[in-house]
Amino acid sequence: KWRYIAIMVVGNCFGTVSSVVLWPDQNSVGASAAISALIGALIYLRFRYAEHYPKMRLPFWLMVVLVIGGQTVLDIFVLNANYVAHLSSLGGGFLLAVLLQPGLMKWHAKVAAETST
Repeated sequence: KWRYIAIMVVGNCFGTVSSVVLWPDQNSVGASAAISALIGALIYLRFRYAEHYPKMRLPFWLMVVLVIGGQTVLDIFVLNANYVAHLSSLGGGFLLAVLLQPGLMKWHAKVAAETST
């Protein structure tokens, strides 16, 4: 569980710092960057360990495109949405999942086994 907290906190910091550096005129506050980091971690784990996840109606890559595309469209059309923080924390969460994967995979396998029964 601490790995998920680490992904949320560090991913949020990733998004905030990159937002300050790349888009200094935009204020950034909220938990959306942390959620984007968790989505990035899930994307990595789902692609890396696809055999541990149940089959879905839509291909996972299509769901990823829809989520990232939908978030990007919202970021463009919603005033004061910070797409820099969202996209960079998504990448940060992906990277953190790569670094922390052994513990995350054990937990995911346990949860997947419990929910499939």
